[in-house]
Amino acid sequence: MFPWKHAHNEGVKVKTKKEIRQMNTQRAQEILESAQEIDVNYNGTPVWIQHVDKEAGTARVFKSDNPEDEMTVPVDQLNEQ
Repeated sequence: MFPWKHAHNEGVKVKTKKEIRQMNTQRAQEILESAQEIDVNYNGTPVWIQHVDKEAGTARVFKSDNPEDEMTVPVDQLNEQ
């Protein structure tokens, strides 16, 4: 084993996959109000958040590739990537 390999990589965190985070109503509202474009998926499909109902724990979303396909979904089933 080469001794410099270990020393060189020490303390370096390497991400091999994009981190996926389950959503909550607060984060969904932050994404909705954000000026940034933030990737959100529902069942693996890219969606845009249109409205968040904090009391019901749901969000009104539409598919990125079909804005007319709107649906109300549980916020905890949305994933931020």
